[in-house]
Amino acid sequence: MGMKEEDCWAVPLSEECHRAQHSMNERKWWALYEIDPCVIALALWRCSGDYETGLEIIRRARETA
Repeated sequence: MGMKEEDCWAVPLSEECHRAQHSMNERKWWALYEIDPCVIALALWRCSGDYETGLEIIRRARETA
């Protein structure tokens, strides 16, 4: 799979969360979970290739949700 510049804004979601996110206003969906997707996306982008750090970023985001 190739990467394009916009990939830096990707945030992994479960299938259920992805559907829910698209079923309403996206900003409201993120606000509901008190998560700033830009912060998460940039943190994941910066640690690209470091699997353990990526998992830690996701774990911490889940704790706040």
